[in-house]
Amino acid sequence: MAPLLDLYPWGRFYHRLGTNVLALAPHTKKPIDRWKGWQDRRQTPANLAAQPWRGAGGVGLLSGIDDWRVFDFDHCSAFDAVAALLAELGLPTDYAWVVQSGSRQGWHVWVRCPAPLPAGALPARRRTAGVFFAPGQGFDHLELRWEHCYTVAPPSLHPSGHRYRFVHGRPTTAPTGVSPERVVAAFHAVTRTPPRSPAPGLTVRPHGVPRRSSDPFRTLKVQFDMLGFARQHWPGPMVDEGEDVRVLGHGGLLLNPERGIWHCFQEHIGGDVIDLVGYARYGTAWDRRQRGMFRTAVQEAAAFAGVPGTGLAPSGSRHIPISIAGRPRSDPMNTDPVAPQGRTPGPTVPPDSGGRHFLL
Repeated sequence: MAPLLDLYPWGRFYHRLGTNVLALAPHTKKPIDRWKGWQDRRQTPANLAAQPWRGAGGVGLLSGIDDWRVFDFDHCSAFDAVAALLAELGLPTDYAWVVQSGSRQGWHVWVRCPAPLPAGALPARRRTAGVFFAPGQGFDHLELRWEHCYTVAPPSLHPSGHRYRFVHGRPTTAPTGVSPERVVAAFHAVTRTPPRSPAPGLTVRPHGVPRRSSDPFRTLKVQFDMLGFARQHWPGPMVDEGEDVRVLGHGGLLLNPERGIWHCFQEHIGGDVIDLVGYARYGTAWDRRQRGMFRTAVQEAAAFAGVPGTGLAPSGSRHIPISIAGRPRSDPMNTDPVAPQGRTPGPTVPPDSGGRHFLL
C-alpha cells in the first residue's frame, strides 16, 4: 500500500483555484469532518487549514462552488468516450483537467459552467439532488456531478493502492468555462439517456389512496436480503455510494437496502423489494396491479426471505384510481398480465417500502 502524503498543500492548491476542498479519510471516499455546510458557502483559508489533514488519505472537491462541475465516467476502461465528450465540449484531447481514477476504471472531466441548466434537459437522480445520471455507450454510466456533492481528486489514494492522477500533468489554472448548452449536448452524445416517463403532457397521479399506518409485508421487507438477491440475478461489481449500492453493468441499477427501495435508470423502473423480485422475473412487463404477477412475486420474495407468505393482493386489495391529463379514470384490475387487444396498460405506480405510493 502506498504511503500517505501530506495533502494540505494540495488542498491549498485547489482552494486557491476557486473551489471548496475536503479532507477524506484514508482508503475511503468519506470526508473526515462534516461537509454539507460548505455546499453553498465559500471556505476561507482558515476553514481549509482547520480540517484534519494530518492522516488524511484523500482530497475531495465540491461541485457548484465557483461553477465547478465534473463529468464522472464509471466502469470505463478506454479513453474513447472521454475523447468524444471533450470534442463535444469544444476542449482539446490533452485538456488539463482530465483525471484517471484510482480504480483505473473511471475518468473525471472538470469544467466550469454557470447554472442553471435548461429545465428537464438531463435525467436527474431521484434521491440525489445535483447529480445527473445515464447509462453510457460502451461503459457503465456517466454522472454529471453538478452541485451539492463532492468528487475525489488527485493525488488521493484508492483502496486498490493506486492514486487518482491528472492524465496530462498537474493543471496551473482553474477548469475551462463552457456553456450549459454544450454541457447538455456532450452528456447526451456519450450516453444512452432513458426516455422520460410519463410522456410530456401526461400527468399520472394516484387519487384517494391514504397513507397506511401498517404494512402487511413489513416482516418480509425487513428480512429480505436485497443485496443477496441482486447478486443472484444481476452479477457484477457492487459499488458503495453512501446509503446506496450501485450494481455495475446493469443500466444503473441502484439499491438502497436500508430503506428497502431500488431504481433502474435505464429501464426507468423501481419500487420496493416485491417490485425487485417482480422485475427480476418479468422484466419491464412487471405490474404489481396484476394479481397473477403480484402473487408470484410475493411468494418468491417470501421464499427467498424465509418468511411465510402474507396477504397476496396488490396494494392491500385496494384499487388505485388513475387520473390522466386531468380526467379521472378507473381501470378494473385485470388478472391477465397481457393487456387486451387495442388497450394500452395503465402506468405502474409502485408503493415505497412504507406502503405509501410514489407520485410519478
